[in-house]
Amino acid sequence: MNVATTYLGARSHIAQILDKCGIVDPPVVVDAVTLNREGLVEQLETTANATKRLLIRPAVINKDISDRAADYLAWLDTIESRLRQFGETRVLTLPRSVEDWEEDINKAIEFKVFCLVEPAQFISLISRKQRTEMVQAAVNATAAGANFQSTVTPSTVPADSITKILSSEFDENIRSERVKPADLYDVMVTAGMGAELSNRIVSAQQLAVSEVAIDNPNGEEALEDFRMYVSRKK
Repeated sequence: MNVATTYLGARSHIAQILDKCGIVDPPVVVDAVTLNREGLVEQLETTANATKRLLIRPAVINKDISDRAADYLAWLDTIESRLRQFGETRVLTLPRSVEDWEEDINKAIEFKVFCLVEPAQFISLISRKQRTEMVQAAVNATAAGANFQSTVTPSTVPADSITKILSSEFDENIRSERVKPADLYDVMVTAGMGAELSNRIVSAQQLAVSEVAIDNPNGEEALEDFRMYVSRKK
């Protein structure tokens, strides 16, 4: 009989993928891509008796990160280390898909500017189809004790293509602005966002931007996913 996969995380789109996996003996999935770090840490002990664990980490495409982003990576390492203390833990490194840019999209619509951490000529974006296939393959392989492709070459799309879609869908001139991490943090706090939340958003975003393009065979599909997602916000 198939059993529901235990998901420790905050992303509903990942939870929905897991709901459809249908595995007899599924692993516990710990999704470290979350702004609620304290909540996730509190849940880790529940995986101590699990026989199989899968940790989802964010893909890193930026070669020049700030202390904020370095702290986030160190926290991710701590989570992985803790899980490995409990027993065998598989790791999936997952690039961003459109839902992972939700907060940035909402701010761009509100303020007519898509603020990105420098250098941000390109951003991490894979299609929903590729994301689903990666998660399902990792869960199935972990359950079976088999190997799986734990990461893919992080893919990118031009930041300017994102602002063109936003401008077109909302009939507004939404521009892309690249700022230093500290300045983007100040912008978020000034806009009324909490200091700690702003810090976490900036540090997570910095991992997902790049100065150079990275080969993305499904880039057009990813951009179409982005357009459809934004269109539903009108």
